[in-house]
Amino acid sequence: MSVFNRRLCGTALGLIVMSQAAYADLTASEVWEDWRSYIAGFGNEITANEALSGNVLTVTDLRIAMALPEGQGSGFISLERLDFAENSDGTVSVSIPDTTRIVSSMTPQTGETVAYTVNVKQDGLEMTAAGTAAQIRYEYAADRIDMTLAELILNGAVVPPQNAAFSASVLDIAGVTDMVMASMRNFSQSMTARSLTFDIKADTPENQSQFAMTSAVQDVSYTGSGSVPLSVVQTSDMLSMLKSGFAVDGVFTLGAGNISIAANSPDGKADIATSSQGSTIEVNMSADGVSYRIQQRQALIDVSVPDLPFPLSLAMETAGVNLTMPIQKTDESSAFAFGFTLGNFTMSDGLWSIFDPAAKLPRDPATLVLDLTGKARLLFDFLDPSAAVVSGDPDITPAEIESLNINSLQLKLVGAELTGTGAFAFENAPGGGMPKPEGALNLKLVGGNGLLDNLVAGGLLPEQQAMSARMMMGLFSVPSSEPDTLTSKIEVNREGHVIANGQRIR
Repeated sequence: MSVFNRRLCGTALGLIVMSQAAYADLTASEVWEDWRSYIAGFGNEITANEALSGNVLTVTDLRIAMALPEGQGSGFISLERLDFAENSDGTVSVSIPDTTRIVSSMTPQTGETVAYTVNVKQDGLEMTAAGTAAQIRYEYAADRIDMTLAELILNGAVVPPQNAAFSASVLDIAGVTDMVMASMRNFSQSMTARSLTFDIKADTPENQSQFAMTSAVQDVSYTGSGSVPLSVVQTSDMLSMLKSGFAVDGVFTLGAGNISIAANSPDGKADIATSSQGSTIEVNMSADGVSYRIQQRQALIDVSVPDLPFPLSLAMETAGVNLTMPIQKTDESSAFAFGFTLGNFTMSDGLWSIFDPAAKLPRDPATLVLDLTGKARLLFDFLDPSAAVVSGDPDITPAEIESLNINSLQLKLVGAELTGTGAFAFENAPGGGMPKPEGALNLKLVGGNGLLDNLVAGGLLPEQQAMSARMMMGLFSVPSSEPDTLTSKIEVNREGHVIANGQRIR
């Protein structure tokens, strides 16, 4: 998804979601001004017609113009009508017509111009604002919201409906958003939905290719909070936004879901189907750094592609990845983390037969776990446009690592298991260069010799190479009292010596 589309979706969601504790009477104009200032605060230009009749403020022909990142061009989104009605209890009801259109356009400096119209149909939507101009609570709920692509125009040419289609539906959506105006605009929000589905279709007759994707997920929820500067910030410059105080954190939880993809081209037909019993996505972003965590439960993947003579099936009980890192150049080191989990992973016999045609290797579920933390200092601003140049220059050191902790290492597959922990501190030379480590790594290998025996029996490893592997294991490890178990402690001292189990080897 392009940056423009992410911002467009965020703006559209804000228009739909911003919606009862009554602390004082609110006016329709105050609520509309809160919307206007929030949208304009991201550097967007707003035009609209406003008409006040009694206790109802009607906004029509709302147009939000925005600049694309890094000078790539401009785009806009427009909404036909909004009504803000003052209630006798001091709250304000916000109404969107049962059926309306969102029109948007993107005109980059290079590449295709894109314009599209999305029809939005809602059933039972209720939205209420309460509080004061400085502290507004929006509550909203709807039985159903449907979005359908009505028209797509590429470079001025209308794409026929049979060649491009999109639809999405949300059922039983409800949520609360609190806006508090102080030195920053602070917000907190929560949302639930019974289900979310979408369908995408794209056919390209000139290439004789077709693509279709459907997805459905149950029990969607989100909780989050953040801060937005009161003054105008340019969303095209994320680093400046973060330095101005922009921050956001949130947790998405998803219930059982599935995705199906079907593609057809002159090269052949491809089908991909995935499913899981639940997922969690955590995001945190501020001037201090960024953090992501994604976890999935009971995931299944089935793939059929022209390059494979048989269907491919993968399954995993758990899967996850996490990343924490600084994004600004600082004088002090900052914490970083990286983790990866693949628990009880299995694959179909057809794929196994490629690696192990004689079926000599145990096909028990495999597990891979890696958990790293530490401290490092960035030597450049990661989100600066020149970051790509800096990170790709072999003569420039992008960061200085201060410490690295191997909290957990586990690799369990084909009848063997390797586990380990360790910690290292690093001394960085003033003029750059390779940092000098000092620390230790503790390893344990169970079933290593049995794995070598199976590899030889299956014709996957010559006996001579297996003997060399056994000699290397004997050099770097010591036998344990447990059957077919080796342990090893690899140390690096301040002088740069490498010591294995008390014996210096370098």
